[in-house]
Amino acid sequence: MYKQSQIDQSNFKWFEKDISINSLQEISVLQGHIRGVFPMEVFFRYPISAFVGENGSGKSTLLALISCSFHNVTKFCPQSKQQRAASKERPYYTYGDFFTFHPSENGISEIQIKIKYLSSTGPKYDIRKKKPSGKWNDFNRRPNRVVSFLGINRLVPPSESSAHRHHSKHFSSANVLTTDQTKELREALSRILGRRYSEIDFMTCGRMYRLFSTRQNGTKYTSFNMGAGENAVLGLLFEVIRAGRGALIVIDEIELGLHAKAQKQLVKELKQFCERYHCQIVCSTHSKTILDELPPEARFFLRRDDNRTDIIPEITSEYAFGQLSGESGTELKIFVEDEVGKAFVENSISNSIRERVSVIPIGSDQAVLTHLVVHYREKDYSFIAFLDGDKQLEKTKAIKQMKAKMEKQIDCTYKDFEDFFSKRLQYLPGNVWPEKYLIDEALKQDQHEVLCNAWSVSENEVVTFLEQASVAGKHHEFHSLSDNLHLSAEQVRADIVRFYKQTHNEDISNLERKINELLNLRS
Repeated sequence: MYKQSQIDQSNFKWFEKDISINSLQEISVLQGHIRGVFPMEVFFRYPISAFVGENGSGKSTLLALISCSFHNVTKFCPQSKQQRAASKERPYYTYGDFFTFHPSENGISEIQIKIKYLSSTGPKYDIRKKKPSGKWNDFNRRPNRVVSFLGINRLVPPSESSAHRHHSKHFSSANVLTTDQTKELREALSRILGRRYSEIDFMTCGRMYRLFSTRQNGTKYTSFNMGAGENAVLGLLFEVIRAGRGALIVIDEIELGLHAKAQKQLVKELKQFCERYHCQIVCSTHSKTILDELPPEARFFLRRDDNRTDIIPEITSEYAFGQLSGESGTELKIFVEDEVGKAFVENSISNSIRERVSVIPIGSDQAVLTHLVVHYREKDYSFIAFLDGDKQLEKTKAIKQMKAKMEKQIDCTYKDFEDFFSKRLQYLPGNVWPEKYLIDEALKQDQHEVLCNAWSVSENEVVTFLEQASVAGKHHEFHSLSDNLHLSAEQVRADIVRFYKQTHNEDISNLERKINELLNLRS
């Protein structure tokens, strides 16, 4: 379970309310398609967003569409534009910067792309259109914002660039950052890579080529002799700082060249930059580490099915990388919202059932519902979902919402659809979120000998710790127990569920029965 930090809370707050930077709130493909992206919509709720998906799912295309959503009228010119001689006088992106077609290809036509952004007068919309054999509607009508796109070519070191090698003797200091900005860059780089940098300088050759110079442990060296990851993360941080307040930074495969520890620190530093500069960062990734360092609202899974693109929001990293590695061969997939739901189900059912199923945390309830629609559309009916108990009263609404997502791709009546999902959309016991429910149910018991033995504490201590956990705040209950008991949250969670199982036999039997019904249906 992700635990929100103070910097997260601050970033959520400003991103929702800052009307001065034209922050991107939504992007939709209304009709047509571009490469791997078909009609879809994405809603942004946090200043950092990370997209995961299989190769060909449309991640890079989506990043390109986002990069083309705004019009830059400042003097800032992104790195990726400076590297193109023909575009050096134009500091903004057009679709031609990302999409090139051979004459034999159909190219792009009959496309409509809508964005929603937060302006000084409230939410506004902009629609980009392209008709057959026509041009895009005027780019200068787009909302103004500095945008910088960092592609995977940033990982190519200058030592492998013939142009850089040719001009190696002609680079000179550009002095484009202030003293404070240079210090900020140096300290962030030091924390990410775990090395102390005493100097950082930015050098250019004309308007086309750039080079970094650093000093570490008394040794001075340039990008010609840096590691690829070191040069890439230095360029990324430089671009964020140089772009300035309110910029949109788009990054393809953000983790390239960095080991897991550096990836964690990179996300922490980017959160700080977002708070300080009110910038927005959108990236793609194949890293579980990157996802785990971001709040659920920042995570998206792209799934492409022939002529459709599905965006599944608020996913868990376990779900995302389980999908990338291939579905398990179990008889029944059990979808839950998070790790607490997974622990609830796995520690409740018998081993004879556990060996036949796979319990998969997806993310939020909305992410689960979206995933159910995808499976239903693909006629893969080997699933059941258990949402948190506090969502039980919304079951009818949830089924209607899923049917609406199907649009015209459903050939059955609403009653048939409702009957199908009444068996496969289930809820965990209780009418509050599962952490709160499990803790409160444990408190209702007269004896806690099982927990005393498991935790090596007295009865009074068990009751005290449970009472403190009960009021710790939503989704923080097990963290409170973990802190008091000096045990992992995973162990505490499993112990509480097993204690619940001993005292609530009827509820557990009902949960197992619902799973068994579908297992028997498939037998």
